[in-house]
Amino acid sequence: VRIGFNWFENGSLGVERETNERLGYTVSEVTLGGRSALQMVQPDNPSSCGTAGGAPSRGVIGWWVHYPFGSSTDACQAASKLLELSFNRSI
Repeated sequence: VRIGFNWFENGSLGVERETNERLGYTVSEVTLGGRSALQMVQPDNPSSCGTAGGAPSRGVIGWWVHYPFGSSTDACQAASKLLELSFNRSI
């Protein structure tokens, strides 16, 4: 499994949505840890998923989880949990 973390200090969920939609990813609005967030899936690789949410101070934080192609493990569940834990640790 590959896991990536990102933080864009001057980012926003709007920019995250636009960028991922431009890349052809499926973007959904979700609520994680009581906060608005985005979930992104690459249509050609359902074993990969990302989440993004507002950082506590400013900007956007996110996680991408990439399981081997064809894996039955839910990458979105893992990415969502990582973002929820990030929200909990940053309060």
